[in-house]
Amino acid sequence: MQAYLVRVGRTHEVVGLFLSDSIATLGELVDECTDVSGCEYLPVGVGGLFVPSKTDAQLPARQVDEDFHPDDEHPFDGAVLSELWYDALRHKERWKTLSPARD
Repeated sequence: MQAYLVRVGRTHEVVGLFLSDSIATLGELVDECTDVSGCEYLPVGVGGLFVPSKTDAQLPARQVDEDFHPDDEHPFDGAVLSELWYDALRHKERWKTLSPARD
């Protein structure tokens, strides 16, 4: 498995952080939330995403009747990239174009 950061190439808008076993699967995952055309990906190695301050959110989310506990709806609010991943973002030449899946 490989971790990838994905953005919209033209605007650099963040799409997300994904784990995938192939670029084809990465494209399928990205397609669940946005149009893959024009997206770019950056493979990232050791690093992570963390919540830098105290939070009341829990994983797994607590159930309250039929819904999730309000604190658990967005457990990664305010999360930041580790220094290693943040440093990787600065290398423009490492971003690669993500091609849409071929039918």
